[in-house]
Amino acid sequence: MTWSYVESRDGDGDTNNSGINLPALMLRRSSDNSAVTSSDISGGIGNFSIKLYKGFTGSGNRQVELFVNGVSQGASTPFDDFSEHVFTVNNIDISGDVTIEIRNITGNQVIVDDISWTAYAGSSNDQTTEVYAPANQVAAKTVTAADITTVTSATDVFKFTVEDQGSGDGLPTNLSRVRLVPGPNNTANWSDYLQGFQVIDSDINIYTPTATISDSEILLDFSTPVSISDGGALDF
Repeated sequence: MTWSYVESRDGDGDTNNSGINLPALMLRRSSDNSAVTSSDISGGIGNFSIKLYKGFTGSGNRQVELFVNGVSQGASTPFDDFSEHVFTVNNIDISGDVTIEIRNITGNQVIVDDISWTAYAGSSNDQTTEVYAPANQVAAKTVTAADITTVTSATDVFKFTVEDQGSGDGLPTNLSRVRLVPGPNNTANWSDYLQGFQVIDSDINIYTPTATISDSEILLDFSTPVSISDGGALDF
């Protein structure tokens, strides 16, 4: 396989002494569409990992976004230091031929190195599941961040239902990650106003997933998957 890159250069000899395993690639700026893209990879993709480092010394966050077959799979946590940062995305689970693209999504240089992934191993989870808004959706409202600073002052913002359609496979749906993206009417930069989430299901079970918050998405990762029985449904 081969890698193609746009507006990129070498790793600058690790002048910041970050411990880079040279050679490495430095992506320039998002305004230059700086990215590195693979040729077709057979066998699909399961999990992905890449090491990130600060390029040059100018201040400002460094951040990349992963795309598989042109579809975003998440963005790394922003950083502005000289340490090594590992960006990992698990459970991508796409079969067949895939292309991997890593884009710089900030205006500052970022060094990428040691790109790795696992092949798609197939899934033993249910393949016939639907996520939809329930009939009694939370009404639209304005949320003032300064008024909600603790768990006890948290407010409901929306509901969703996960339904296992029970199409004869006999398997439950195991919910390990929820990905939220802003709607067209969203006016807030999420990373400036949101600190965390609680998820409560219709059985009054309370979950506190690990939240990764950026302006382009929110990822909620559950340490123990939430199981919806074959043919069942659960409201959140």
